[in-house]
Amino acid sequence: MQTETIKVPVAKIISSTDRKHGGQGDIESLARSIQEHGLIQPPAVKKERGGLYRVIAGRRRAAAVSLLKWRDVDVTVYPDDADDEAVALAENANREDAHPLDEAEKFKRMMDAGKPAEELAKYYNRSVSGIHHRVRLTHLVDGIKTMFRDGKISISGAALVASLPEEDQEKFLKKYGGGRDVGKWEISGFMSSVRKSPLRHIADGECETCKKRTRNSAPGLFEDFNTEDICLDGDCYAKKWAALIAGRIADKAGQSNPTEKNIIFGYGIPKIFPAKAGTAIIGGDEYALIPAGSVDIKESGKKAKNGTAWHVRSVGGHVIEADRVAYKKLEAVSVRNNDPAAPYLGLLSAMPEIKEEDRKDAAEKLHKKYGGPWNVKRKAREELLEAVVGRRIREKSDGNWAEIWLAEHYAEEGENGKPRGIDPEYSGLAAGIFGPIASFSEIPRNETLQKVFLFVIAAGITLHSLPDLDDSESEWLCAEETLFWKFAGMTREEYLDMYRERLSKFIAEAENASGEGGGK
Repeated sequence: MQTETIKVPVAKIISSTDRKHGGQGDIESLARSIQEHGLIQPPAVKKERGGLYRVIAGRRRAAAVSLLKWRDVDVTVYPDDADDEAVALAENANREDAHPLDEAEKFKRMMDAGKPAEELAKYYNRSVSGIHHRVRLTHLVDGIKTMFRDGKISISGAALVASLPEEDQEKFLKKYGGGRDVGKWEISGFMSSVRKSPLRHIADGECETCKKRTRNSAPGLFEDFNTEDICLDGDCYAKKWAALIAGRIADKAGQSNPTEKNIIFGYGIPKIFPAKAGTAIIGGDEYALIPAGSVDIKESGKKAKNGTAWHVRSVGGHVIEADRVAYKKLEAVSVRNNDPAAPYLGLLSAMPEIKEEDRKDAAEKLHKKYGGPWNVKRKAREELLEAVVGRRIREKSDGNWAEIWLAEHYAEEGENGKPRGIDPEYSGLAAGIFGPIASFSEIPRNETLQKVFLFVIAAGITLHSLPDLDDSESEWLCAEETLFWKFAGMTREEYLDMYRERLSKFIAEAENASGEGGGK
């Protein structure tokens, strides 16, 4: 097909008025971009009577140069017998024939040079989330980029994997980089396995409407994936969390004695720093990362600086707290293969009624009946949860269960870590259901409503929320800040008594089973 590119007066260009889809969009932004960068691709036109030229592809570009009051502009002239729709489709295909990775690099260069994603979206007729979706692809490790170019992983799947730290991407590559196609269910499963915490709101509020979240992405981008809400810019997300943590530490630093540059991340803090790093820069200072499971901690008001750390954890909803604690490394327990009773000794040592010389015998009988300490713990927690839920359901409500559940999930944090009311995203919904309330504490004490939320809380509690008899102090501090503990409404000693009661029952059943089977 013969075409020619010529310069024609802008006043001679006309556009048809029978567009079937969409509108013109933001012509002013497109005009500013053309003025700054020039017209990258001329509009496609056909000659009409009277020296006019009718646009068949590029109406927005033609409107933009008209707005700029250009006298003339380059156009590509197609013959009369050219199929208008075919030309438009061909032009769009030519504009999008670059691989998404190449587009990603181009968009990233433009954004690094100061071009906002919103302007790129308008110029290239994309969504803002679509631009971020492309740019995030530049964070893929080389091996996964190769998989993507070879068609082994979809573009949405690649963007999800690109949101992970490099160490998790390397795990993905090791697991799926064998040359076969990787499906959406495998990607969803992998994302769930490495992301231990769902996306949480950040105190500055910007994350709420950010287009880098899968929840806020353009429709259709991630609908095929069964994943939690994910931030596509892990670096930005980590910086926001680091700033939030630094602020909490700064608030508490003036209220406590000097603390070493150590941090222990407890309940509810997402994996924002690579596990292999060992250190993290927070508020301009370098902190050593101490795994919570490797130490026992207790609150510390002493002046001693050595053996101290900041214990950072969630205390409900999106509120985090930081406290100065003293910590002591837990001694590694050597478990010999020929001594199956050893793993039970931690549990039994918390049973003062069992003499030390009798613990080994009790442990052997428990092992023979249950096969492992985790089975004993799971059974104890199952019975405890059933007992606590049954008690709460039977009791007359002594708390605003609607407030407890909603505040845990949707309350927004204010100054000094205090709740400032309802998250703006849900204020309209809350008002529509409960009337004009300023905070969740004002929810009506309607008996039916309270029972519904009581049931929702009970149904949402998992066994992982319940602490075990031999948990460390740090694990207990985390457990006592969970929704289960608010629901249970009991002291630690009450819970321990209930746990010991069940463990004593299991030991008695194990001894009876051993006697019936001709054991010792």
